[in-house]
Amino acid sequence: MNNSTLNEARQKVADARGALAAAEREIEEGRTLIKRLNAQVEELRARQEAKGLRAQLAAAEAALIVAEEVAVKDMALALANEIMKRQASDPLRHHQWVITNVMKLREMIRSELDTPLSERYTQHPLLVQALSLVPQLDAIDRPVHELGHVNVGATDWATRRRAILAAAESAPLEAA
Repeated sequence: MNNSTLNEARQKVADARGALAAAEREIEEGRTLIKRLNAQVEELRARQEAKGLRAQLAAAEAALIVAEEVAVKDMALALANEIMKRQASDPLRHHQWVITNVMKLREMIRSELDTPLSERYTQHPLLVQALSLVPQLDAIDRPVHELGHVNVGATDWATRRRAILAAAESAPLEAA
């Protein structure tokens, strides 16, 4: 009987088992490394929580929102003040400027859906007065197929607020 073929087949099986065992050891080393790295990640997260970094970020974001709101309100009041000055000085000469800037002012004011209930009826009188110079667009007499176009381009208040601030930072208020 020729044992060389049998021995070669047994050797191939033994080599394959040895290679597989080596590969399994590498996999186990990888799993051990992953476990150690996961433990390190958890330790870093615990340190992060102990430092209160997420709470600091949340507080900083809340402060940014408040600062943005104050800035937009201040800009709206300054624009309303300028509108009322021009309207009082010469309404005929400044008519087009007043209309254009009242429309800009409307963009700077929260919509009724974006306004918190606690702030709904606390508009500054100067804003109310400036906004009343140009009547609101009233969609009640429009055909039904045109009603969808009343709020074209409307976005949420946070996005509009950031856009208003970005536009104001890039171009200061036009001089008289």
